Amino acid sequence: MTRDAAPAPVHLSFDGPPGVLRSMGLALLPRPEMPTPLVPPMRGAWHGIIPGRLVPPSVLRELRPMEGGAAHPVLLHAGTMRLMMALLTHPRFPVPIWNILQVRNSIRIHRAVPAEDPLEAVAEFAGQRKVEKGLEVDLRVHLLRGDHAVQESLTVFLVRGRSAGPGVASSTAPRVSATEEESLRILHKGALGFGRLTGDFNGIHWWSRYARNLGFQGAFSHPHRALARILESLPGWEGRSGSLLEVWYKGPVYYDRDLRLSWSSDEGRTNFALRVGGDPRPAIAGTWTEGPERPPA
Repeated sequence: MTRDAAPAPVHLSFDGPPGVLRSMGLALLPRPEMPTPLVPPMRGAWHGIIPGRLVPPSVLRELRPMEGGAAHPVLLHAGTMRLMMALLTHPRFPVPIWNILQVRNSIRIHRAVPAEDPLEAVAEFAGQRKVEKGLEVDLRVHLLRGDHAVQESLTVFLVRGRSAGPGVASSTAPRVSATEEESLRILHKGALGFGRLTGDFNGIHWWSRYARNLGFQGAFSHPHRALARILESLPGWEGRSGSLLEVWYKGPVYYDRDLRLSWSSDEGRTNFALRVGGDPRPAIAGTWTEGPERPPA
């Protein structure tokens, strides 16, 4: 293929959970030589997902059950990380996965999903743009029940340092003028259980010595585990149909530390921020916009 030719599309299909060992093995392969990552048309599908069997019991025990026995929207999204990793580690994706950082999520809940209803996840790249710190790449996932989307998400990854310089302004997190606050902790215990859900066994999430060698203060939570705990503490959160979550990941949420969750709510919209210890900077910030009530799909 010449440099100017359109890249051939990539289509992946899985009838079971995409394999973690396969993905990590592919991550070690050389990447295509491209001065700027040009993501080829890439699409992945994962068939036959049963939400109630997707999430390990140890993960569910951390959270209260959803109303009506529905699957937890954030855990559903976290489970699709296996499919996203299959695309991000594919030999045609032009950047090694260890140069990629997840910086934002947008999760739209169309319908509540019964835990035993089969779903299909479809993931595809939805865009890229140059920003000051590098290159942002969008990966969109639709969760389908039959022909209907019950949930969709957009995950933004930052390719650090690649083509850094003048570019479009990156999306910024909301400022939180807190009217309420609560303390919480995320325990190191349970880290491997969450790894089984996401397929992400990066040592930074369970091995403190490894994390310190990389410059962190210790091991820290997977961002989706921290997000699920945040929502657990927000009053009125039930994962209602039509709700929208927009989240910015700013820094590590360390295990076994005092965490401060602050929030303010106004007319169906809640801004929130999670801080670690006495750090005034949020590690996670976001907005939850409540949707209208609808019956389950």
